[in-house]
Amino acid sequence: DGFKDYEINMDSIQTILANTQSKGTTLDDVNAALDEMNTYSDKTIYNFSQMAKNVSKFTAAGIDLDTSVSSIKGLANVSALMGVKNEEAQRSMFQLSQAMGSGVVKLKDWISVENAGLSGEAFNNALVQTGQALGELTKMPVGSTFKDWTDQNGSFRDSLESGWLTTEVLTTTLGALAGDLDAVQLSDMGFSDEQVTQMVELGQTALASATDVKTATQLYQTLKETMGSGWAKTIQTVIGNFTEAKGLFTNLNNFFGGFMQRSSDARNKLLAEWKWFGGRTVLFEGFTRGLNAIQIVLGAIGSAFREAF
Repeated sequence: DGFKDYEINMDSIQTILANTQSKGTTLDDVNAALDEMNTYSDKTIYNFSQMAKNVSKFTAAGIDLDTSVSSIKGLANVSALMGVKNEEAQRSMFQLSQAMGSGVVKLKDWISVENAGLSGEAFNNALVQTGQALGELTKMPVGSTFKDWTDQNGSFRDSLESGWLTTEVLTTTLGALAGDLDAVQLSDMGFSDEQVTQMVELGQTALASATDVKTATQLYQTLKETMGSGWAKTIQTVIGNFTEAKGLFTNLNNFFGGFMQRSSDARNKLLAEWKWFGGRTVLFEGFTRGLNAIQIVLGAIGSAFREAF
């Protein structure tokens, strides 16, 4: 598990760097972000390697690194709050990463969230409040409740076709639920005092749901994740970080690859001369004669069998 986490970490660094370097992200930034994610996963019931993959998908959708990490943590917290299993949560993260690349989450994208069990009144209410604060729900009066809004606009899912659930609305909500946005930041964004209190409390409840171990299976998963992360650090110390490992394995590849290439060249050269001198022709002539001989013998046996019976 430790070696697997280490290799996924290396792959994730490569993908994240490729997607975020244009925004000024450095290797140190990526390492710090993944360390933050690893620390989070050790405290929760969620798997670091899967979360790192999803961070890569979010950055590939054009979302900056810090927002991607915060969004993945927020989705994990929501999943724990709703009692969603890890595998289903990972699938919904993948679906949302694709939708966020287009800038808007529509109903067809939200269906996957509903199927995973992530859509509930608490999460939907938080999204609506964020949409109001960021000016995407201009028709919703300040201080309106989620029930007031649904009474006026119909079901939450049907309202998504209007395009109000933008990438910014979703990532801001997830950042709050991850605990990465405090009361001052939320207030500066336009949330009312009551909304700020609700968002902070919901974030604390969601984080507690992700960190509180409630079953033997969750205990096993958490301990396994902690042990895997520890061994991943050990392997990184021995083999090296991203830069060191790249140098090590590139040199090993050049050495063994060169050896194999020379061996292949020598073998193919020898076989080419063998073919040029008629070896291939003799080989297949021998096969043909052998098959003909077998056919003659089997034909004689068949004839004798028919005559006898």
